[in-house]
Order: sequence, then C-alpha cells, then structure tokens
Amino acid sequence: MAVYTDFNKNISIEANDLQIGKNVSFGRDIHIKVRGKFHLGDHSHLGDHVSMKGENIIIGKHFYYSPLNNLGLVVGGGGNNSPNANLTVGDRCVFHNSLINICEPVTIGDDVGLSNYVDIISHGFWYSVLQGYPAQFKGVNIGNNVIIG
Repeated sequence: MAVYTDFNKNISIEANDLQIGKNVSFGRDIHIKVRGKFHLGDHSHLGDHVSMKGENIIIGKHFYYSPLNNLGLVVGGGGNNSPNANLTVGDRCVFHNSLINICEPVTIGDDVGLSNYVDIISHGFWYSVLQGYPAQFKGVNIGNNVIIG
C-alpha cells in the first residue's frame, strides 16, 4: 500500500498503485482510500474537502476541482466496496461540489465540466432494498465536451 500524507493540510491518500503527476497541487482536508489504482494526471489541482473511496480512480491531465462551499467533492457512495467501484476521468475536466456514486463504473470523457451540486448516481432505487423493493445498478458513461449544470 502506497501512502501520501501532508499533516499540515490534513491530506491522506492511500492506494496499492499510487501515481501523482507533475505539477499537481492540493488544497486541504483531502482523504482518498483506494484498493487498486489512484492516478492523478499532470498539472491537476484537487481543492479543499475531497473524499474518495473505491476500487480504482484514474483522473487525467489538467483536472481542476475547486469547491464553491464546504460540501466538497465526494466519490464513492454506499457501493464503494464493490469490485466495480471505478471512476475514470479524462483530460481537462473541471468539477465543483459534486457527489459521484461508483457502485458501478463511471467514465467521464475529456473536456467535461460538472457544476455545483451535480450528483452522478450509478443505481436506480428510491425505496429500501432491505424491504424487498427492486434495485438496478448500471455504470454511467459521459462523453467528451459536456457541461452538466
């Protein structure tokens, strides 16, 4: 298990395969725990209040995340222990405060923007599966050159 920490900024990143690119900058309060790969591309910025959990998280070059409030960027969700809990983000993407549930794979292309309060959910149920209601799980694919507001 590879670990990157910065106690002054309250940053902890753990992954079996940890790759942080050149000229990457970090904000504060970042907690990432990935069982497989965590790759963050060159010239990327992870701002304050980040929580990520899953199997593999691969983020391309020139990624930019900056919070607009204290909600932060959350990747994982209730299914983050699934072997399919994978997030792949292309190059030149900009995210703001968002929730990305990855109980199934989420793939985001190049040049994609996620505005404030955007949630990406990879399951479809609103009532409790513990009470017998049906549930559907499916990955999410977002192409290139997309802005979601």
